[in-house]
Amino acid sequence: ERSHCTFCGLNADTMAYSSKSAPRALAELDELTTKYPGRALSMVDNILDMKYFKDFLPALAKKNLPLDIFYEIKANLKKEQLATLRDAGVTMLQPGVESFSSSVLGLMGKGVKGIMNIQLLKWSKEHGITPFWNVLWGFPGEDPAEYGKIAALMPSLHHLQPPVGTGTIRLDRFSPNFNRADELGFINVRPYPAYRYVYKGLPEEAVFNLSYFFTFDYKKSQDVPVYTKPVFDAVQDWKRNHATSGLFCVEKDGKLELWDSRTCAVQPMTIVDGLERHLYEFCDGIKTLAQIKEYFSPLDGRQDESHLPKILDGFVERRWMIREGNSYMSLAIAAGKYEPKPAILQKLVWLLTKEIPEEPVPEEQIPEIF
Repeated sequence: ERSHCTFCGLNADTMAYSSKSAPRALAELDELTTKYPGRALSMVDNILDMKYFKDFLPALAKKNLPLDIFYEIKANLKKEQLATLRDAGVTMLQPGVESFSSSVLGLMGKGVKGIMNIQLLKWSKEHGITPFWNVLWGFPGEDPAEYGKIAALMPSLHHLQPPVGTGTIRLDRFSPNFNRADELGFINVRPYPAYRYVYKGLPEEAVFNLSYFFTFDYKKSQDVPVYTKPVFDAVQDWKRNHATSGLFCVEKDGKLELWDSRTCAVQPMTIVDGLERHLYEFCDGIKTLAQIKEYFSPLDGRQDESHLPKILDGFVERRWMIREGNSYMSLAIAAGKYEPKPAILQKLVWLLTKEIPEEPVPEEQIPEIF
C-alpha cells in the first residue's frame, strides 16, 4: 500500500491492508495444528502485518509449539524482529529481495537499498530461517553496468542462502508496469502466447481483456540476456559452492576468530583483536561512516579519524564486509544460534591442514579443532 512494487499485480481491487485480530489468528492456528499436527503452515498474506510483532507473534512464541511457518515479508526487518519470528516458529520466509542494486531496486519501487537485502539474508541465516528469493531483471532503463557489480559481489555471499532462480520480469495485469506501461518504458504489450490456445477463436481484443500475464518490447532497446549473463553465471556458481561455504565468527579469549571457507577466502582463519574487533562487531547491522566515527572516536582517543575508514576498507577488500556508499556491514555470522554444518567444518579442516582426510573427521571431534 505504501510502496507498490512496479511489477506486482496482486490486490487489484484495493491496496488497503486488512488483518485478523491476534486472538482470532491464534484460535484458528490452534484449530489447524490440532487437526493437522506436524504439518508446515503457509501464511498466504502478501506481506506480514507489522502489528503482529506486538501481539500475535509474541503470543505464539509463548505457546512453544513445534511449528514450521512460512511468511512473505519486506526485507527491511530489524534483527530483533527476525528473532521474534523464529521464536514463534517461522522457519521460512519469502522476502522481496529481487536485486542487490539500489538503482534497480529504485526502478522496482522497492523502497530499500541493496545492502538492506543482504542484511536480511545474513540475519535470517543467523536465526535459522530459510529465505526463498529470486533475482529479477529487465526493467526499462536499468544500467547494464549494475549487473557486473552484482556478479562481482556474489562470491562474498556464498555463505548466505542463494536465490531460487533468476529471470526477466513479465507484465502482470493491475501492476504499475502494466497500468503505466508507456510511461515506464514498455511498448507492444500483448498477452502471453499460451492464451491464444486457451481462448482459441476469440477476437484479439477479447483475449487481451481475459489475460493476466503479458509480454512486451522496450521503448529503448536493451540486450537483457547479454548484460545479465554474468549474474546468471554467478548465481550458478553460488549454488554449486553454497554447501561448503561458511563465514562465521567466534569470540574466544577476548578476541574474535573469523572462519572463512568461501571460494573467495584469503585464509581460513584470522584473529581480529582490539579496535578492529570492536569495529567489526559494531557493523553487525548497517552503519554509516558518520555513525561509526561518532561511536568510536571518543573511545579511541585519536584526533585523526582517517584510520577508521582504512580499517573498514581493509575488511571490504578481504570480503569480510560490504560497503554501499558510506554504509558498511559485516558479513560473518555470529556463532551461537548459528552452527556451521559439517560440510563447512570439513572444508575448514582441509583448508587448515591442506590434507584431504582419508575419512571424514567425526563430528564429535570437530569442536576440539575449532
